[in-house]
Amino acid sequence: KHQSLFTQMNKDIENYIKMGANPVTSPQINELYLAMYVTKTERIWCRGRLTAIKTERATPLYEVYFIDFGSTQMLDISKLREITPHLAQKKSFAIQCELYNPAYTNWNKNAHVYMGKVINGKEIYLVVKNVNNGIYVVDLMISSSDRGLTSIIDILIYACSNALSSSSDSLSSVRQKNSYVPEL
Repeated sequence: KHQSLFTQMNKDIENYIKMGANPVTSPQINELYLAMYVTKTERIWCRGRLTAIKTERATPLYEVYFIDFGSTQMLDISKLREITPHLAQKKSFAIQCELYNPAYTNWNKNAHVYMGKVINGKEIYLVVKNVNNGIYVVDLMISSSDRGLTSIIDILIYACSNALSSSSDSLSSVRQKNSYVPEL
């Protein structure tokens, strides 16, 4: 159901842009606009909320939070368009999440690199553990050799706690006695 609503909204945005959506002339912080989401392979118009204006350069840049994707980009004014009330009133599709952290581990700056190696090329399952103040607390799971699911957080916490703790910036001590660390 959500996918079809999302697809229809994107078609509505595309049609509105093709019909000549008005450029934004005086952008305001916290206002909702249509903004061009730019990646290496595509440029699509999406709903975005203006969160900051950077005026350090001759031409200001606008920080836009894409409410349906949960990401942020810096854009120039040419990539902003006025939004219709119909498109603005739709609920955002992005869901704010935080990673489940039962041990309240303080991850070091390299934890995300190791996590990327653990999940690289694997199918990932997301499990909602709790909802706190509208934020979903989630765990990420991968298939284990016994065809069950293993928590990525458990792997990081129990198999790699020394390597990924805040007191260590090295990944050299990843393997611990009697611990399971997946082959990377």
